[in-house]
Amino acid sequence: MLKLFLWLRYLRRRKIAFISIAAVALCVALLLATDSLLTGFVDKLESADLWTMGDLVFQTESAANPDEFVQRLRKIARKFQSEAQHIFPRQKTSAGVR
Repeated sequence: MLKLFLWLRYLRRRKIAFISIAAVALCVALLLATDSLLTGFVDKLESADLWTMGDLVFQTESAANPDEFVQRLRKIARKFQSEAQHIFPRQKTSAGVR
């Protein structure tokens, strides 16, 4: 109790000490608020990235031979394109092919 009394008496007489303690407390509060805001921003940014990513993600087994990977992708694209033409045939209209 005596320590508290002496501490309060010291702060009443020396305003600069009280102001410096208040400044440090304010800076710590601002750092905590900034940290929580940025953490929330990063979390939202990461979750938004999941929504913008495509449904298919292609990865190569080895970066040493990217030409083979491109050829495989083209083969897959041709296969899907031919299957899509069977499922969704082009309709002829009077203006031409739609």
